[in-house]
Amino acid sequence: GANHAGTVRVERADRTDLNRAMLSVHPSPPSEPASRFSSLCLVSVRYYDDHAVLTCTYGQRRSKIQEQKAAEEEEEEQKQEEEQKVVIEEHRHSGVYIARNPKGDALVTRSLSPADGLVPDGFTWDSSPLRITSHTDSNGEPQDPVEYRIFNPIICPLAAAILQGIDNIHLYRGARVLYLGAGSGITASHIADIVGCQDDGSAAASWTEQRGEGCVYMVEHDTDCAEVLVTMSKRHPNTIPILKDARHPETFADQINEPVDVIIADLRVPDQADIMLLNAERFLKEGGGVVITMNSAAIDSGMLPENVYSAEVVKLQARRFRPREQITLEPYYDDHAVLTCTYGQRRSKIQEQKAAEEEEEEQKQEEEQKVVIEEHRHSGVYIARNPKGDALVTRSLSPADGLVPDGFTWDSSPLRITSHTDSNGEPQDPVEYRIFNPIICPLAAAILQGIDNIHLYRGARVLYLGAGSGITASHIADIVGCQDDGSAAASWTEQRGEGCVYMVEHDTDCAEVLVTMSKRHPNTIPILKDARHPETFADQINEPVDVIIADLRVPDQADIMLLNAERFLKEG
Repeated sequence: GANHAGTVRVERADRTDLNRAMLSVHPSPPSEPASRFSSLCLVSVRYYDDHAVLTCTYGQRRSKIQEQKAAEEEEEEQKQEEEQKVVIEEHRHSGVYIARNPKGDALVTRSLSPADGLVPDGFTWDSSPLRITSHTDSNGEPQDPVEYRIFNPIICPLAAAILQGIDNIHLYRGARVLYLGAGSGITASHIADIVGCQDDGSAAASWTEQRGEGCVYMVEHDTDCAEVLVTMSKRHPNTIPILKDARHPETFADQINEPVDVIIADLRVPDQADIMLLNAERFLKEGGGVVITMNSAAIDSGMLPENVYSAEVVKLQARRFRPREQITLEPYYDDHAVLTCTYGQRRSKIQEQKAAEEEEEEQKQEEEQKVVIEEHRHSGVYIARNPKGDALVTRSLSPADGLVPDGFTWDSSPLRITSHTDSNGEPQDPVEYRIFNPIICPLAAAILQGIDNIHLYRGARVLYLGAGSGITASHIADIVGCQDDGSAAASWTEQRGEGCVYMVEHDTDCAEVLVTMSKRHPNTIPILKDARHPETFADQINEPVDVIIADLRVPDQADIMLLNAERFLKEG
């Protein structure tokens, strides 16, 4: 292994003599293992006539087999070193785990079929297997060798919903699942892991004899996916591929021999709710769970995503489904949401109303005891702290705001608080706060990102260009209109120019919403005009405004801002 350098003198420094000089030191061809010199380099020296410098290393050359063996041993050592760093923790959802590693954390499921061949070798992220032959639990105790697979939120909407904090996915060990729109089966394979694993991580006994226990019926009519699903069912014995159209459940009723516990749908078609109903009526047990992935563009590309979700909820409520939870999937998917429901016997309207009131009262009391309100550094903005998570909120001027459907207490809907404490634990008077959602309101996102000054304060007069559906404007109205005690400023009808929001929007689809909102928020003034022509609504703004907020999303936004600023904005 020593290094050597020598000066070789030849009579004629031509190429032939240099090569001959090299062969005199290295008599065997480089490909043969007999020579003990390697890494030869011969360079002529222009400062000396008929001289060259030869460098080489001295040591036994290893054969290709020895080199390959050494590389494999080194690779195995590196692999074992990485594996030893993996810590597996149980997630709060049954059958789901978190793999913690110095390279990053990952959502995983415990594989029923080690060395799953669904994806090409070499891809250890995404949905491919994360093979762990040695790992520890959260207490550092070594665990038996098992295999976990990455439950990738970019590929699997259900994984995205879990990472977004969904409360109940209705999956548990032993559940029978009907998956509508299984596609290539990646998500279905993870569901099979969740419902098929025993406590010790092994597959449930005798799958071939008990395929209806803790299994996944994968319904997919796309012929391109047929071969993949059939192949996957051989590796995941608790999956049953059904190559039929979900619109016609009667064509595969003979393959589902007992009611299922859960239906999961990712159909991405406009009539998803109708398809769900057909299958629920035939296969889903009373009280069973439903998990629906809603792609707003696939359902109705002409509507706003939040309006699409609301319409789907209303449609399902009328068809024996009881919505429980809705959660958006940003940043993993744009314009997607997951909705969970339960399915049960229709009750009378009186029974439904009474049950809903009792359930709402219980939830209200439970949440009320846990909420702590803290003032944010921005005037009129607050932080609601709760065991489920913190939220940016504004103090509502119009309790029980009806801008969004009942039952949805996140997004932009009201968070009704009739009893809460301040940061010192002192009880506060009953008021109502509304979630200032950064997913819907860019201004809320800017506040969470740490913006220093939003120029809003109690009593400010605001001109909002591009008010849209008015959700952000309603929060601004809360900020500029609240008194110190949380009440609306006195005599809005007489003093609409004091602490108010002029909402300029020319989209006719938003007109009705803005007019309705102005009745609930008396310090908002809808102006249904084009912001490019401020002269057309100058008579509606009777004095200079303190702030202009713009969310126009057009190329000439700066020019529009200038036109309005010159006409309406006060100096400074």
